[in-house]
Amino acid sequence: MGPVEKSGSNVANNVSKILAASEINAETGDDASRIPEEVMSNVGNRQSPPPGQKPANSLIYHSLHPEQIFSNYQGFYLVPSSTFDAASREDIQDLIVKNGSVVISGDNDNTPPPDSLTSGITVIADNIDFPEYETLCDQLVSVITPQWVRDSVAQGKPLPYRPYSPDPHLFFSGIMVCAAGLSQGDREAIYAGVTAYGGLYDNRLTKFTTHIITTNINEEKCQRVLQMDLPHKLKIVLPHWIDDCLKLGRRVDESLYLFPNPSVLAASGDDVDSLPKPSPSSDPSIGPFFKSDLTVAKSSNIFAGKRFYIAEDFGLSASILTMIHEMIANCEGTIVTTVQEANVYVGKYRYGEAYIQASRRSSCTVGNLDWVYWMVSHHKWNSPLRMLLHYPLGRDGVPGMKNCLISLTNFTGPARRFIERLIVASGASYSSSLKMECTHLITARPSGRKYEAAREWNIHVVNHLWLEESYSLWEMQSVAILRYIHFPPLLDLTSLVGQTRLKMKHIRKFFAPQHELEPVMRTPRAASEKAKQAVHESMAKETEYLEKLKSKRKHLPPLAEEIESQPKKKRVVGADESKESGGEHEKGSDQNESKNGDKHSPNQTKHTINDIEQVAREQNVVPTSSPATRNIAPDSPVQEPTVVQSNGSRNAEVSTPPSRLNVILTSVADQDQPSTAKTEEVSIFQVTDPLKADYIISPRVVRTEKFLSALATAKAVLKPDYLSACISTKSLLWPIPTKYILGNKDLQAALVRSAKLREKNKGLFEGYSFNVTPDINGGVDTFNRVVMAHGASSSRVISSSKIRNFNQSVNDRAILITAEKNEKIAKGFKEMVGSDVKPYVFTSDWVYQSILNMSIDFKKSTYAL
Repeated sequence: MGPVEKSGSNVANNVSKILAASEINAETGDDASRIPEEVMSNVGNRQSPPPGQKPANSLIYHSLHPEQIFSNYQGFYLVPSSTFDAASREDIQDLIVKNGSVVISGDNDNTPPPDSLTSGITVIADNIDFPEYETLCDQLVSVITPQWVRDSVAQGKPLPYRPYSPDPHLFFSGIMVCAAGLSQGDREAIYAGVTAYGGLYDNRLTKFTTHIITTNINEEKCQRVLQMDLPHKLKIVLPHWIDDCLKLGRRVDESLYLFPNPSVLAASGDDVDSLPKPSPSSDPSIGPFFKSDLTVAKSSNIFAGKRFYIAEDFGLSASILTMIHEMIANCEGTIVTTVQEANVYVGKYRYGEAYIQASRRSSCTVGNLDWVYWMVSHHKWNSPLRMLLHYPLGRDGVPGMKNCLISLTNFTGPARRFIERLIVASGASYSSSLKMECTHLITARPSGRKYEAAREWNIHVVNHLWLEESYSLWEMQSVAILRYIHFPPLLDLTSLVGQTRLKMKHIRKFFAPQHELEPVMRTPRAASEKAKQAVHESMAKETEYLEKLKSKRKHLPPLAEEIESQPKKKRVVGADESKESGGEHEKGSDQNESKNGDKHSPNQTKHTINDIEQVAREQNVVPTSSPATRNIAPDSPVQEPTVVQSNGSRNAEVSTPPSRLNVILTSVADQDQPSTAKTEEVSIFQVTDPLKADYIISPRVVRTEKFLSALATAKAVLKPDYLSACISTKSLLWPIPTKYILGNKDLQAALVRSAKLREKNKGLFEGYSFNVTPDINGGVDTFNRVVMAHGASSSRVISSSKIRNFNQSVNDRAILITAEKNEKIAKGFKEMVGSDVKPYVFTSDWVYQSILNMSIDFKKSTYAL
């Protein structure tokens, strides 16, 4: 595409406007922001000058050319070839080194060294004819052409990798499409096909858009381009172009598909050069896709014997559906019209009768369109469970993640794009810039401006495993688990992106005939099941890490554009801001922030955190509990006053209903469990983290992990009928009628004591560190999560009567918790601790009963040994 001719003065005058309108992520160069119409034509030529030469307009070059643009890259490996000779490699190496990175030069055998495959190094090659290419792709290691280096230096920022792939099979490489006037299903199908073959897409019209895909020239986006007289730079084409490219397995010339007079619509024979053109007065609204007579060769036989059923939940038009049918047929697959005939089900969501029927049949493989496109483009069959995004999505997202606003740093190329898509698929919102409203920052290493700002702002900092495993397990994982906050000093975690697989046992909940009730902790079966869960690491290291995050917010020095300035209190942000990347930053800072000090009282820390949460609440974004207050039982996300009556019962009466109620369900029968979508319609949100629950929903007092842990934060225990009543009346019943509050007097008294502990920022077991036997009821991991929710430290496991070390609690107490009354181990424990410490030995029932009572009794206990 040629440059747009403009005078140098006009271009110079518009440079500042372009920069102001574009939110540039310095880490990836991904710029998908809107730009003003009056300067879009002055973007200039994206083609780079020859190596060693600057663009003709040096003003643009110097204005857009910051130093050290590759300083965030670990290094580059140059793959030699006959066309990428020593002189060319020397030129590229010189550009890389001058811009802040290092180069590993290869030998002459076209083979990267083994350690470069997983070290996070970017590979530069002008072809894919080296043995490790497939392995690099499987590990999401970026392989790009030398032109990427030249263009990035010319643009003054690292550009997206994908348009610079050397893979000839990625025939859409270098294009970015934008759909206009198409249905959501058609748009998603086209985008999936484009990205499968190396292209990019964006719903917005940006300065990087190369093609608008539409069936109607009167669409607003098309008219904007026509009015700006940019047809030679930004092409408006029919969806038929995508269709024929996918059929032929190569990129075809767009001229037959170009508006305003697409020749292909008048096709009546095989001689496309002599096709008549429609008159200018023809109706520009185009009907169903024209069935091209182009001859299509069989691309492969990967679908031989496969009978595909395409679900209706994609919302595809007949034309797009025909395109997909033909693509499958080209690979020797067949299409069936009933799910009973199929051995392959392709659907968008994990929902619906067809999905359930297909999933319950072991002979039927279930995947989505991304999976189909991947197999067609790679010419091989693959399990949809191997990659997280190749299986149908959950309609409502991962429970608990709808309220998350997540940003990224230190990821580039395919790894970054994969994580961005996974964030959206999980139900969370993605933000290209780091804002104080963000709840999580996912990073590949603990460095960079976003990372430092996130620590200052008490935003959870995690690695990508937290997101991948939350999606795979379909439950938001705790950020206190050590492997999610561990960053090995010599390992770039980008090499591990995308390796998490889906497991059928976590998917079965979407189609199983019935769900098992949550087991209570006292049953031996529950102990064995809970023991199968991933073992939590020692909380000592985690506590040390979390303590580092407890620093109070302070004024930061000016940050890069990818970190949003501190927002003013009570500012209102548009509803679309959290969903779209590239939005403008709000400038300004909070003048009411307190000065940073070395020591803070609990109330000061809590006030600071609440200020952050209040800003988030105004956008309906409720962050997870802050790392700095992980062991402090949080109040309701909406700070509502609670009235404690003189008779000891707690009645959560407030003058106005809260904007949301966080509830956790436990031991509720399947038929009484409403969907999250229905409860959220009445402002009731079902959470999975007990420490985020304002209320417990349970038919009775039980000893499940959720119930016992949530007593640290819950204001009351409500009957499941309360949810049904709110749904049936389509409103939040407030104040909560007494008939829906579980009427256990002992429980009400315990909740009052729990509220008093929260007021003091203390937990029931504050200062306690238990010793436990490995056969404890519910398992050691479950026990740890429960007692730590109430302020205890991690427990020490004691496995024999020969006890050498033990944990000591407050007031010189040493407490051992056993599964049952074991006199032998009790005697050994008491003898070992000596006379300076008071030994106590209890069964686990003592701990659980203490939580239910919210009081600790060492003297009169039937559970003592």
